[in-house]
Amino acid sequence: MLTRLIVDLYGWIIDRTVCRRVEMEEIESNDYNLNISRYVSTAQDEVEIDMKATHAELVSIEGEIHTATAKHNVFLKELGLPPLPLGDPD
Repeated sequence: MLTRLIVDLYGWIIDRTVCRRVEMEEIESNDYNLNISRYVSTAQDEVEIDMKATHAELVSIEGEIHTATAKHNVFLKELGLPPLPLGDPD
């Protein structure tokens, strides 16, 4: 009932990371500790990273950097300035 009242007053969406109903036995087993983290978890699942796709994206970006640097060096040469170092495009 209290949860329903909170939802009605604040428009919160009930989920297990915000609140949950517990039995007195569970509270007793926690030595009457009412610390919220004992009853609900705010931990979020880690995002899975596709390492192959990430590597391919980084290789592509590195190639773009190499191409842009080479183009920039043409302009620097026209201005009589030293070129930027080119990284290994592999």
